[in-house]
Amino acid sequence: MYSDIARDIATVLEDSGIGVFASSSDWGIYVHKEPTDPINCITIYDLDGSAANTLQEKTAEYYLFQVRVRCSGFVGCREKLDEIDEVLNYKAPFTLDTTRYTSCTSAMNQQFLGYNDNNQAIMVKEYRGFRKEI
Repeated sequence: MYSDIARDIATVLEDSGIGVFASSSDWGIYVHKEPTDPINCITIYDLDGSAANTLQEKTAEYYLFQVRVRCSGFVGCREKLDEIDEVLNYKAPFTLDTTRYTSCTSAMNQQFLGYNDNNQAIMVKEYRGFRKEI
């Protein structure tokens, strides 16, 4: 059975030194729910993918996820998303538990969503790829 995409991506980012999963200190990485603190954090959300597709006689599942970065300033958000891009766009293929991620690429450019009520910058970027059970 496939594992949770957002949690797998959080593991990849943590293993690459981007942040620490569920850390209350700077650059915590969270899944599906953004916390109030820390100010600088990364949250990953599963988005709509698709059922298994047949690719070269091997079954693979299309996946899509969003990375949301909140930071004390615009430049910090952009720099962190650039770091995340370097990891995700060049990491695949990789295997976590029984799931093989055969590709992971940007699905859109970085988007600045503005500032929240606490004057913290928020940016997002979506990624897509294929994975299969091994």
